[in-house]
Amino acid sequence: MKILVTATDGFGGHGGIALYVRNLLRAVCAYPHQPQVLAIPRVMPFAPEPRPANLEWATSGLGGKTRYATAVLRALPRGPFDAILCTHVNLLPLACLAARIQRAPLALFVYGHEAKRPQRRTIAHRLISHVDAIVSIRAHTTRVLQSWANVNAIPHYLLENAIDLSRYGIAAKDPQLASRLGLTGKRVVMTLSRLDDPYVGVDEVLAALRYLPREAHDISYLVVGGGPDLPRLREKARALGVEDRVVFAGFVSNEAKADFYRLADVYAMPGSGPTFDRYPFRFVFLEAMACGLPVIGARCEDEAERATDGALLAAQVDPRDSMAIAKAILLALDRPKAVPRGLERLDYASFEQRCHRILEDVFTIRKRPLAPVAS
Repeated sequence: MKILVTATDGFGGHGGIALYVRNLLRAVCAYPHQPQVLAIPRVMPFAPEPRPANLEWATSGLGGKTRYATAVLRALPRGPFDAILCTHVNLLPLACLAARIQRAPLALFVYGHEAKRPQRRTIAHRLISHVDAIVSIRAHTTRVLQSWANVNAIPHYLLENAIDLSRYGIAAKDPQLASRLGLTGKRVVMTLSRLDDPYVGVDEVLAALRYLPREAHDISYLVVGGGPDLPRLREKARALGVEDRVVFAGFVSNEAKADFYRLADVYAMPGSGPTFDRYPFRFVFLEAMACGLPVIGARCEDEAERATDGALLAAQVDPRDSMAIAKAILLALDRPKAVPRGLERLDYASFEQRCHRILEDVFTIRKRPLAPVAS
């Protein structure tokens, strides 16, 4: 059994989609029939992590669109492939071509922002209706996609973000790390994110700091992560007069993240804006909750999701309401650390089992040639 995967990134990548793809590939490689998996990444900014033995992580497609297309096309004679997995809609043209040549079922994975109605439909958007299965990390994303793309007749599946709970857990604050960051004796509110998007929620927390009581001088805001938006955020903290409350820690490795979460007392990320997906199971939310932190997020766009998945959060706030964010922070700081009940269903072991059930369905889809694409 052979599986071909087109991937934007994954091993050696950074961010939520890269982590999701790593989890997906590990789960696919653990499928009981022991498939040979060939995955071709589009980008790989860092050295890749250890990979499953039956995964070939082919880096010949790095370095541009032409190199990537060439790598995918050159992989096809190594088939026949029993399934094609496309981990981002932008890679759908190549994945569809591969599925047509191989006469293999094609599954598309969708996450959030890229599933919204595009202002201009590209060839990739028109091809969505020709895939054999759609796998989404959240039901809201599926509903958004169904609202404009002709996909209602296509089997769709839910495969949410997952977390390896064994890597986290509640533990004491590291006194040396606290001292190095100037956070000894402080109550710490934390956000961890790549700082390349002004909508992740750091601006919103900075604005909320102005509404904390003056006597709450022991509250500090720890921003973990690096990126091109960092200088602007430093300047904004200074302009708001809250720079004495804020610590910018910069980029930290995956191995060090748990120590930073444990240094905090509350995790806050009430992001806003058109590109921010208000997903209550963002990886950083799951990681923070697994370390016992109350999590403050933006109110879910989907009312049903707000009452179900969002219930794991300590608070869902309007990101435009600075006073409400400040109030949520103060209430969360009074809560004892605890891993929320229900988080265990998002453990990686459950993710792997659900992934295998989806693969079983995908493998049984009738192989068919791709229909003509409507203009």
